[in-house]
Amino acid sequence: MVSFIALDMRPLSSVDGKGLRKFANTCIEIGAKHGKLSATEVLPSRVTVKRRLDEEAACCKRQLLDELKVAIESHGLIGVTTDMWTDLKDRNFICLKVHYVGENLNIKSNVATVRQFMNDEEAGLTIRLAIENISEQLDFTGEKAAENFVYVSDQYSNINHVLAPYKHVPCACHMIATVVKHLLQVENLSATVAPMSEDDEDMTYVKSIRTTINGVEDLAAYIKCCDLNEKLGASLVQSNATRWGSTLQMLISYMEVKDQIGPILSERNQEQLMDGIDENVVSLLISFLKDFNDSSVDLEGESKPTLHRVALHKEKLLRRMAFDDEYEKGLTVFLKKRGKLCLVSEFKISDLHYLALFLNPKFKSMRAVPDQKQKVVEHAGLYLKKLSPKSESSVSSSSTDIDDEFLEFQDNEITRYLQENFVDYHGNQYQDAAGAFCALEFWSDSAICHRFPTLSRLAKGILSIPASRCSHSGKDCGDTLGKKRRRVSASTVESLMIVQSCGNN
Repeated sequence: MVSFIALDMRPLSSVDGKGLRKFANTCIEIGAKHGKLSATEVLPSRVTVKRRLDEEAACCKRQLLDELKVAIESHGLIGVTTDMWTDLKDRNFICLKVHYVGENLNIKSNVATVRQFMNDEEAGLTIRLAIENISEQLDFTGEKAAENFVYVSDQYSNINHVLAPYKHVPCACHMIATVVKHLLQVENLSATVAPMSEDDEDMTYVKSIRTTINGVEDLAAYIKCCDLNEKLGASLVQSNATRWGSTLQMLISYMEVKDQIGPILSERNQEQLMDGIDENVVSLLISFLKDFNDSSVDLEGESKPTLHRVALHKEKLLRRMAFDDEYEKGLTVFLKKRGKLCLVSEFKISDLHYLALFLNPKFKSMRAVPDQKQKVVEHAGLYLKKLSPKSESSVSSSSTDIDDEFLEFQDNEITRYLQENFVDYHGNQYQDAAGAFCALEFWSDSAICHRFPTLSRLAKGILSIPASRCSHSGKDCGDTLGKKRRRVSASTVESLMIVQSCGNN
């Protein structure tokens, strides 16, 4: 194993890999059956490995398609997320991932397809072709795909244009990132929320924020460039333009090492690097942005229900924007005023968000958003009508309008759900790994399924849709396309990621 890691330049963590352990077990079984053999007699060529990889990916995809058909038949809806990234050779890729409730009543997330595209203008076309390809393999018409697929993606115009015919939920984490971006106005945004002119009295706060953040960014870049992090008790984190949360982590790391940085800069006659950094501004930004970061982290998960939490997080953030004129002033008041403005403008809650909230029994009263309750009930009734079983005998023999008959049945389920007191159902059996109440566990209970047969099916479908497209697919592809795999073809990238995704489930 040491030779494998040293000679082939593999990370030490390779020994923990599930794939390596599976391969080692296979080798042990071969040795036990055939005795001592040379590795050259056992190990296949790269051509054979590539062929078997494609075969395994095709098998995984067929299995996935079968599971998707069952999920759609059982629950009506599946979630689809999109992710885009660029590899070391500047090739652009897009990944479509599907999210659904599996046979074990847990949320499964699998890569459905990976496509390469040339530029941003082609991104939308690539997504549409990928969607059509999946629909064809499922024997779905465009209308059925639009009815059963719910897409979660960023709010970019090319993506919105492609997804216009389908059910579409905006990515919650992207909305939070947009709120923070407009809130801080670190960039000169032409379409920013309530843009301010240079003469605006609040522009002083904007300039202090820009100066401080830019100052910490320049300092972090200098520390890294000069290899000075090793002299610090902890590294000064650099921000990443694509993730606003990295700016918060950068500010936090600065406050942790600021006392150590001063003497180091003095030795190198670079004290001016800290001149533009206002520590009071840094402290206020850390305190203010923490709530946004906590919400973003909570909504990133894909292994547990998150869609029902989006509306709650918006309400929580809006309440955090309240301030007391008597005790708060200056930059704090500016941030809260602007934060509320940006939240109202950029954090959009869709009907599916409210429906997911309604399907969490702890919030079925909709007291957090009472103005949405009647609309949500009507929305739930429409979904239940599509899911209700329609027997041929009832259709042929009934003297009443069949739509009215099923609508009455569905309304009864919704009415019973609203009237039911679920105190007895909030026990430990419905807790997730973190000890919190899990709505999916609740709706998977046999007693609940018996009492609410159609509503429980709908709930499982809705709750399987992730609140955010943020996942590990970009990271997984980054690992797949490392420095030693720069010549991997787009088709091989897809096969690798499909097999990896299937293996992790």
